[in-house]
This record gives sequence, structure tokens and C-alpha cells, in this order.
Amino acid sequence: MKAFLLSCVFSLKLLLASGQQVGFSGGYFTNQFYNFIEEGGHTSALYQDGTGYRFNINLDNIRLDTIALRVSIHFEKFTGALMTSDGGQGGSSTTKAEIEKSVLGISLFPINIRIFKELKLSVGGELSYLVGSEVTGSKKITSISAPGSYTNLHDNQTAFFKAFTFGVIGRVAYNVKLYQNYYLVPEYNFYLGLTREFEDTEIYTYSYRNLFMLGIAKRINR
Repeated sequence: MKAFLLSCVFSLKLLLASGQQVGFSGGYFTNQFYNFIEEGGHTSALYQDGTGYRFNINLDNIRLDTIALRVSIHFEKFTGALMTSDGGQGGSSTTKAEIEKSVLGISLFPINIRIFKELKLSVGGELSYLVGSEVTGSKKITSISAPGSYTNLHDNQTAFFKAFTFGVIGRVAYNVKLYQNYYLVPEYNFYLGLTREFEDTEIYTYSYRNLFMLGIAKRINR
């Protein structure tokens, strides 16, 4: 974790020297879990939506040759709940959990399209690292040929979550000029997770999030 934080800080300092716009943003989002499995038979999943909040440090218009990049370092915390199960007459496994998760991460947007003068569309990737978690629930395994088991997930909650997650993120934002080079920036982000959120559920579970944010930015090096 320490190495991850140091690399984020070093990247921020390095990029700030060539950044053309720096800012801060925060906001609210909804979190939904999903999977790629066609449910039916012995497999099922039930997900409950959650909510969260997020804070960003943003660097815009970083020039690498002819490419303009956007980089964001973020902290976010969110909730959700799930029940997944798999099995048949010979035995079954069921996980029920309510979760709360905190992450630090970095987003890199190599695709940035200015639609109008101050309206911008960005697409990129996002990597996050788990820094805090809380889970209540259980995992129950039954079998006709062996003793079953019951696990309280709270007793080993860190192992329940994946340490790193990765996904794609899209962003639409508009710069509203406030004073000289200062801008108010309302924005919408959509994150689609491509790696699973949890280590040991019966069905690989991913997440997607709708983020509604508001920020302040200053243009520099003009």
C-alpha cells in the first residue's frame, strides 16, 4: 500500500509540472453489482444497489507529444449487498453479504474529445486499491457426503475483497467560467468494472457506478 501511495504522489508531482489544468472534485454515486453468468438451474445471484462518495485530484491537458491526457487520483467509499448461490441435490454453497468498501485509485484518460469550447468527453481506464473494508454476512456450505460449514464473513473480511480492481471509465464535463482562469466543473462519470470485486463468491461479481460530481479547476501554463 505504501509503495502504491508513493507512486501516486510521485506521478502527481511529475505531471503537475506539465499540466495545463489542475482541480479538485467530489460527489455522490450509485453502485450496482452485476455478473456475466446466465442465471438458471443451480446458479443464482441477487444484488442490492448501494451508494457512495468520491473525491478527486485532477490534472487535465497533459501533453505527451501530440496526445492530451487527463489523470485523476481518487478516494471513494461505497456500499452494496449480495446473495450468490450454486449447487444442487448433492450440496450447495450460498454467500450473503452487506459490504462497505474504501479505495484509493488512479484514472488515466487517453481519449479526450472537446465537443464544444468547454464541453469535453473523456474515456480511459481506472485502477483502484483496497484501503478499507467492512462486511457482515455469512457463507454456508452443505453436502450430503461430508459435514457442512458456516463462515462468519466478518471474521475474515479483508480476504473477502479483491485487493485491486480495474475497469473502464467515461466522463462528460462542462467548464463554467467563474473568474479569470478559475472554472466550476459539473461532470458525470460512468465506471464499468472488468475485474471481480470479491475473492470467494459462487458467481464472479463485478460493479458499475454512476457518478455525479462537481469540481473547481484552474488553468495554468497558458
